[in-house]
Amino acid sequence: MKIEFLPSNQQVVDNVAIPQPAKNLLPDWYKRSAVKPLPLDSNTIESEPKGLKSCTPFLDALISGYIQKTWCDISIEFNDGVLTYRCVGDPLIMESRSSVNLPISKKFYPVEFAWLMPWIPKTPKGYSVICTHPHNRVDLPFTTLTGIIDSDDFNHVGFGKFPFYIEEGFTGIIPKGTPIMQITPFKRDDWDSSARPYNRDEQIKKEYTYFREYLSIYRNKFWKKKNYR
Repeated sequence: MKIEFLPSNQQVVDNVAIPQPAKNLLPDWYKRSAVKPLPLDSNTIESEPKGLKSCTPFLDALISGYIQKTWCDISIEFNDGVLTYRCVGDPLIMESRSSVNLPISKKFYPVEFAWLMPWIPKTPKGYSVICTHPHNRVDLPFTTLTGIIDSDDFNHVGFGKFPFYIEEGFTGIIPKGTPIMQITPFKRDDWDSSARPYNRDEQIKKEYTYFREYLSIYRNKFWKKKNYR
């Protein structure tokens, strides 16, 4: 399958890199993190943290889809009770709203902003994209809200707008190259839900399969590699 990114205007083509595969933008703190040694007492294995690099689902979220980065520095200032921003570059990267449109936590300034989406995703028939805050990036000083776009039919050129909120107390520079949005295509399907009864024998068999290896059993036995280029 192929996803295409359509530029909102010629300035985007000239100044803004297209969203990159998320696998190419692993944060430095993840690269520096270590796999913690396992305890010798097997009875405590599941209660002991093994480190982020031991968790394939965590990594899978980090590297899935595509990342849109900032294409200029953004200066955030808070003076006399007023939150302001300044951007260097063209095209515009963000805008502020006249009011906050949903209940927000006290961890954020009570001001709503929106990222202007420079590259519009276009997917094959039957596929949509979910656009959201970069997965597991709690280190960023803002939170981008989530939206799903049926991008097979709706891919009109023009800046899309995704609301975001800046953490209370943050001032300074959001540097060029900061991830602001993760874009992941998915196939639309109809789903039904149901609950299965508990099957003790089946559960014991699954646990035996999983716990007979200390490291990488999920990655080696269950994980399916996804490719985004």
